[in-house]
Amino acid sequence: RRGAAVAAALAVLLLVAVGGWQLWRWRELQASRAGAGRFLQAMQQADGATPAAREADRAAALASFAEIARTAPEGYRVLARFREAGLRVAGGDNAAARTLWDQITSDTGASPLLRDYASLLWAENQVDDGDPAAVQARLAPLLAPENAWRPMAEEAQALVQLRSGQDPAGRATLRRLAGDVSAPNGVRQRATVVLQSLGEPAPPGAPRQG
Repeated sequence: RRGAAVAAALAVLLLVAVGGWQLWRWRELQASRAGAGRFLQAMQQADGATPAAREADRAAALASFAEIARTAPEGYRVLARFREAGLRVAGGDNAAARTLWDQITSDTGASPLLRDYASLLWAENQVDDGDPAAVQARLAPLLAPENAWRPMAEEAQALVQLRSGQDPAGRATLRRLAGDVSAPNGVRQRATVVLQSLGEPAPPGAPRQG
């Protein structure tokens, strides 16, 4: 009788545990669906159907993305921050965009790929007028051979080097990048164009222009 009672108690506990897990999964699914709906609505607001409505829709979208970043499941929080940062840049508020990219970079719940992408965008945003040392420090981890964003990081590094008076280093980076067959073709083409604007011929292996 004692063994039967223990077995019955374990069965009850198992049923409670399964029921609790199913309830948690249902709530997660509902939250994900709600997050998706809110994100799509904010995207529609950001796109603005007409020029007359664009500014109002942009303001509403910024508020929506900020709210999603605070309350939605992790994936949508990261996407909302990226989208809000893009709107901030379009509106000329680069400082706010960099704050959002910093939030993504420091978000341990986000994938390393997206965190690195946020760092890349932060650096690219400051290529023209940011502190060269700070930009190069942000780019440094992205320059590892195995990093998915390495070609784009090298492109930004070269532009910062040229701007900060490191002309030989910048040219060398561009030459290496133009001839790198593992880099995206667009990146290689831009590197070639910059080199030619500096009076250099297209390096061996550089993609043809046209």
